[in-house]
Amino acid sequence: MNIKFRMPYIGKRSKSGSVVRELLLTIIATTISIVLTFGGSAYIEQQKKKSDARLMAMMVIHDMENTALQLRQASEMTIPQAEPANYVWENFYRLDDIGEDTLQLALSYIVEESSALKQFPLDEASEKIFLSSQETWKNIDNPGFIDAVQHFYVYRHQIFDYINSSPSFRKPISSEEDFRVLANCKDPMHWYRLSLIDRLREFLPRNNVQLHLTGTYGRQRALKDYARNFEQTIIKCKFMMGITDEELDAYVKSQEHSGQSPKESELVGKWYLQKEKVVEVYYEFSVDHKFRDISLKHVTSPDFTGIAEITRSEKGTWELRGDSLCIMHEPGTKYQLDVNNIKAKPGKEAETKGFIEYWTDYYTEEERISAMGQTEEENLAVSIDKTGTRVELRATYTNEVGKENTSTLYLVKEGN
Repeated sequence: MNIKFRMPYIGKRSKSGSVVRELLLTIIATTISIVLTFGGSAYIEQQKKKSDARLMAMMVIHDMENTALQLRQASEMTIPQAEPANYVWENFYRLDDIGEDTLQLALSYIVEESSALKQFPLDEASEKIFLSSQETWKNIDNPGFIDAVQHFYVYRHQIFDYINSSPSFRKPISSEEDFRVLANCKDPMHWYRLSLIDRLREFLPRNNVQLHLTGTYGRQRALKDYARNFEQTIIKCKFMMGITDEELDAYVKSQEHSGQSPKESELVGKWYLQKEKVVEVYYEFSVDHKFRDISLKHVTSPDFTGIAEITRSEKGTWELRGDSLCIMHEPGTKYQLDVNNIKAKPGKEAETKGFIEYWTDYYTEEERISAMGQTEEENLAVSIDKTGTRVELRATYTNEVGKENTSTLYLVKEGN
């Protein structure tokens, strides 16, 4: 038997070797791909968690700043708000010679708006989000920051509970007491000035009112101290998290901005700020860039049947400049009292006549003062939603301490 041996050709790859090698390369490539995919996803997820934690920290610090600002502004306004009340008290025996606006300011300084409302309201939205987000706490790599924030919120509740309940801070006359005295005034419904004088004569000599007036500077100092303590905590929290003022300002602006830039044609029409049965407030932008601001109020009375309609109208021009709405408010605000649909009830003819004469004289004086004014320019940041039926108007102004604040209005287009 002849046995033949075949020697393999040198340099020629075996088919089986090629398959094994390709399989190994595929396994290696797949393994690397899996590692990169999951490793990359884990890295991205980790970075997202850090970003979310930082946004949470900025949200909390912004909430802290709003609290300190609220107390700081309250401190700054303490003396100016007390001045009319002190002036009225100093001239207590000649109240008939004092202007109605001053009398109203004096009364509002000592009478609370409502027993159900807090004089210093507290917005707890950001606090609740932070305290309920333990997952975010894990991603904030600074336990000292979390402790400082928790301490801040505990201290804030203590301060606000105190200033809302302490006799040193609460206004001395309750809304219920004010209503009781008002109901006993000579003519509270129509002779508004007389009712102011009657109530001030009743309230100002009281001991608790006098204590409130003399405690003005003490309240101012206390509010300033509370604000200063909160501001120190804010600086500490920014330092621990490495958050700059510029970074925080950018965050605040990003949270405030919404919607998209409108076109001029989209703004044309009537936009309601308020629309109810007894009051309407709307802005009207015409194609020829004329502007009107209308306030419509319906007034009823137990002395007459029907409805008296009071209309306040202001005019001017408008222009869209990029993302800003520029309104030129012209002087000469107009008032109209429509009493054609009212009729005095039997025996109430004098009261109804007094009502008409009082408000006619009042609005005539308001028109006279307004006509002496000048054209005022107002610039508002404007954006519109995707439906084109709602706009956001934002006015930015600088307060007494140089801090920028934003006031926002939301308008709805007629027919929506």
